[in-house]
This record gives sequence, structure tokens and C-alpha cells, in this order.
Amino acid sequence: MPEKIPDFILLKESRKEVGQLKAEIDHLTAENKRILGENTRLVQMGKLEASEFKKEERYRELRKQITSRNKTISNLRTTNSEIITKLVAEKQT
Repeated sequence: MPEKIPDFILLKESRKEVGQLKAEIDHLTAENKRILGENTRLVQMGKLEASEFKKEERYRELRKQITSRNKTISNLRTTNSEIITKLVAEKQT
């Protein structure tokens, strides 16, 4: 018949295992908190990058509008000059 392991040794080993498991739980909990913090930071960075992208997109749109309006202004100046030239020519006749 095999020898029975004394209860106090089993209890001691059980406590040692529980201590190791608690240490592992603490480590994993800390790692989880670190990962959650990193995730939060990355989400915030993503929002900032999206915001920057929107700003750049808006800037391009505004530049396009400015270019278009500058062309319109140039065309209107040309038309205005032509009208003035015609009016001056009519006054002289």
C-alpha cells in the first residue's frame, strides 16, 4: 500500500500553489490595465489623426474654392474692363 502524504505537506503545497496563482492573477491584472491604457491612448491618437485628416481635407476644399473664386474674380475684372472700354468708346463717339 502506498504511503499517504501528510496533510500538513499537502496544505503547505496547496498554499504555495495558491500563492503562485495569486501572483499570476496580479501580473495578468496589471498587464490587462496596461493594455487597456495603451488601447485608450491609441484610440485617442486615432481620433486626433482623423481630426487632422479632416482639417487637411477641409483645407484642400478651401484652397479649391479660393482658386475657383480667384478665377471668377479675374474673369469679372476682364469683363469689367471690356465694359469700361466699350463705355469710353461710346462716349467718345
